Formats: sequence, C-alpha cells, structure tokens
Amino acid sequence: MYSSFRVQNFRGFKDLRLDDLARVNLIAGKNNTGKTALLEAIYTYTGVYDSSMLLRIPVDQRRSFKSYRLEEGAELINPGWPLLFHNFETSREIQLCGQNAGQGDLELLEDGTCSGKSQQLVISLEDPDRLYELATRRIDLERVVDESGRVLVFREGLNYWVSFNPYTRSRNTAAVFVGPQMTEEALRDTRYDSRFLSVNATLSADAEASLFTDVRLSGQDKSLLSVARIIDPRTRHFELLTNGLRIELHVHLEGLKQPLPFSSMGDGMRHIISLMLAIANTEDGIVLVDEIENGLHYSVQVDVWKAIAEAARACNVQIFATTHSYEMVRAASEAFQEVTSENFRLYRLDRSMDDNEITAVTYDEETLDAAIEAGFEVR
Repeated sequence: MYSSFRVQNFRGFKDLRLDDLARVNLIAGKNNTGKTALLEAIYTYTGVYDSSMLLRIPVDQRRSFKSYRLEEGAELINPGWPLLFHNFETSREIQLCGQNAGQGDLELLEDGTCSGKSQQLVISLEDPDRLYELATRRIDLERVVDESGRVLVFREGLNYWVSFNPYTRSRNTAAVFVGPQMTEEALRDTRYDSRFLSVNATLSADAEASLFTDVRLSGQDKSLLSVARIIDPRTRHFELLTNGLRIELHVHLEGLKQPLPFSSMGDGMRHIISLMLAIANTEDGIVLVDEIENGLHYSVQVDVWKAIAEAARACNVQIFATTHSYEMVRAASEAFQEVTSENFRLYRLDRSMDDNEITAVTYDEETLDAAIEAGFEVR
C-alpha cells in the first residue's frame, strides 16, 4: 500500500501531496477540484512499469488522447497530450511520486524530487527530432502492442516513448517521453496491479463471466453473494449460463421462475458487484473507483462500506474512491467506527480562489466523526 503520494504539474495540480494514506481512501470536493484527475494520476503511477497505462486512462471524448495528424510547421505535437500538464505548461515535467507503507516518510529532496526510497515517474513531451531518431531505429526496441497488434509503446531500458502514429516517420508524430527515475529495488517494492472503474462503469458481460469464474475458483463468491443481498435481499445465488452465443453471469432471485442475466440488473447492483469483482481480482493491488455512490440508495451505504472494508482487507487491496455524496461520507464514517480492524481517510480537495491551486484537507476516522457531529462541510 502507499502511505504517501505527491502529484506535480498533472492536470489541475501544481503540487499536491497526500500523507497518511489508509487502506480505504475517499476523495471528496466540489466540482472541478480534481477528484477524477487524482485517480488518473495514481492509476498512471501504478503503471510506471507499463507506460501503455497512459493510453488506458478512462477519460471521456473531451479529454481523450486521439491520434492527430498535424500540418507541417504546427507547434503542438498533439492536442491531447497538453491536457495532462498543469495549465498546459508542457515545458514543465509531470512528476508523480509515492511512498510505500513501512518504508518511512516520503523524503523530498532540495530539487523537489523524491528520495531513493520511492519510485518517481517523470512525464515530459519529447523533442520531435528525438522522435524521428527513434522511428529510424524502432526495430531494435522492445514494443508494447494493443489487441490489434498496433504498437503503442517503444521501450528502451526504463525509458518509454508512447506514440499514437508509430508507423509514420513524420517529425510531427504525436508522442510523449516517459522516463521512470528509480532503482530496480524501488521498482520491485512499489509495483502494483491496479484497476480503474470510471463513472457509471460496469463490466462487460464477458468480463463479468471471466472475473466471476476467478472469484468462484478462489472460493470468494460467498462474500459476493452477501454484498448482492445488501442491494437486493431476494438474491439467492449467481450462476454462469449460456444463451447459445456466449456464457453470461446470471442471478437467481427469490420469487422468479428463472434466473436473470446480470446485465439486466439495476445500476446499483451492477456497480457494486463490479467493484467487488475488481477487488477480488486485484489481490495485493490498487482499485480506483470514480463516484462510488452511483446507484446506491442511502439506506444500504453503511453496509456496503463494511463489505468493501472486509473485501479490501481479505485481498490486501488499497482503495481510492471519489464521491459527491454527503450521505456516502457519513455512511463511511459510521461504518469505519464499527470496522475498527481497518483504517480510513477522507481527503477533501479545495481550490483556492486566490491562486486557483488545489490543496487537500485530511480527516481520519476521529476527526471526520467530530466534523460531522459539528455540522461542518466535509465534501
């Protein structure tokens, strides 16, 4: 697990630092204070050993990194990449740095970088001439490809070049240079599998079936069933059935003559089961979920938090989630007062009206409970 995390020059963050991270971390804040961007930063960072992670950030069309072919003489390399940089300042490097729990405090050096005990991911736009040089010898470099075989990333040692048009030798090829600055020991100690559930994200039917199979084989399907019953008490059991075209997850509900395809269930059920499947299949890793309250009625939220805490503990998974909901914050406070075996933190992101910079206010279980009792705004 990470105990500290620092973000510099990424999206809306000039310099943001989170300390005292817990197993379960809830990110709150007003609109446009960087909640989703913080998850993106952590997700990118966990993929430091696989820089194609940059291409898998689940952003919407307005923020996506599509391939653009620019005219000769154009100054921007790619209209998508500058969106990663704070205030579009692509001349400044993005720096992401984390510290593992049990490795001491995050040590910051005079030059603003992290100590050797931490891994540091540096992202900067590369000079087009350097990219052209790379293209001329790309056959000698290790490659990361997508499902269709298209090259996404060239790798040379611990340095990466991410390209959106790798087959052209144009000097205007859209690309970014990613150079993780770390020792092999730091890489080994801070390497995590991670999953990102974006807003309203639910798994495909094939993914549900595949992940449920893994959960069933590991014997964790009972906890999945108990969570489903929190959402709908009629739930009796899950089953993989074929409809003649594919195998799909089905749910048996009391009072119904035949099982229902899980894809036909409501948003709340699919949302929380997707999260539980992600936790169960990311052992010793990181799970990030945007707007965790989606589809959940306030009456079940305390029990849902308890289930998340238990699953995270059982699978040794660290959770980062965002919310807009005061009810979800209050439910987390109540749940973690009872689930004393696991720790919890709330981070409220605030944007300054003076300099437009984002800072974080930290609440542990005790201070959050006191703030809620006093009626203070914690979202």
